[in-house]
Amino acid sequence: MNQDSESILHIVNGDAVASLLRQTNLPGQLIAWRDILHEGPVPGGVRRDELRRVRANFLAGQGWATYYGTLNELTERDQILDSNRQGVYILWFEADLYDQLQLCQVLDTLRQLSVSPQQIFLICVGEFPGIQRFIGLGQLSPQNLVQLYGRRRPINEETIKTAAGAWHAFCGSDPTQLPRVGQTAKDILPFLSEAFTRLTQEYPSTANGLSLSQKRILSIIASKPATADRVFASINDEEKRPYLGDSTCYTYIDMLMNARYPLVKGEDNPAPVAKPKLYITATGADVLSNTQDHVALNGIDKWIGGVHLKSGSPGWRYNESLSTLMPSVL
Repeated sequence: MNQDSESILHIVNGDAVASLLRQTNLPGQLIAWRDILHEGPVPGGVRRDELRRVRANFLAGQGWATYYGTLNELTERDQILDSNRQGVYILWFEADLYDQLQLCQVLDTLRQLSVSPQQIFLICVGEFPGIQRFIGLGQLSPQNLVQLYGRRRPINEETIKTAAGAWHAFCGSDPTQLPRVGQTAKDILPFLSEAFTRLTQEYPSTANGLSLSQKRILSIIASKPATADRVFASINDEEKRPYLGDSTCYTYIDMLMNARYPLVKGEDNPAPVAKPKLYITATGADVLSNTQDHVALNGIDKWIGGVHLKSGSPGWRYNESLSTLMPSVL
């Protein structure tokens, strides 16, 4: 990318889009906002440096990155963001939950930095002409990105205020605020309501204690034993927007396999060169049919934004019939 104008900072959702932007002649520098915010703790009311430590600790604990490597990356990212406060920000994001949370965090941070709305421009798309199933900006060509740059829209104060409110709702301890905030934001951030609805579906179900992702994993394996990569491909086919990355999906599978009462088991004695198939256990079948409860059997210790779901404590479950979160002792 041409660095003619160092006052322009492009903020993108990951390395794929960053690589494409570098192949264009668009001016400015760029940073990738590499954090899967809908996984792990994102507590409210903490300083930015403390949140960086919380996120680095979680990502390292999952085996997805190293603690100090992640902490240094997040620190450098924020330093670049802060240093451009007199310049222009171009935000490149998509419609899925991963991106919508990043967008809200970025806009809330720019609000804290007192950056004027006149300095911020947004490119946020959920589809693209000629692509039947649009899953992200990484599908596009550098020329397509230049076209989108030409259609960037300015941010106003109301958009920043709405995004900040959504971010604080996500980091808060009452997840019932998410649907309300999403609905309120529909005319300003049109993809946020859909994203927050998908987030609430990751709370344990009132019917069986499974999140939607866990339920889909079990359903796929129950219909036909499959390898982990096949499960990942199938689960993505069921999502309207991208949700799980491959590493996250495999972590979910491992947790179902290594639970006190496993819901999934691996193939016995697979061929040396073959990937082992996964099978549902009898307990997994009972949970899937709603005759047993995953949380009651195996407990829970999980963060969703600012909410810590922990066995024996007051928490929340998702009622699929009513499409709403309900208070529950876990």
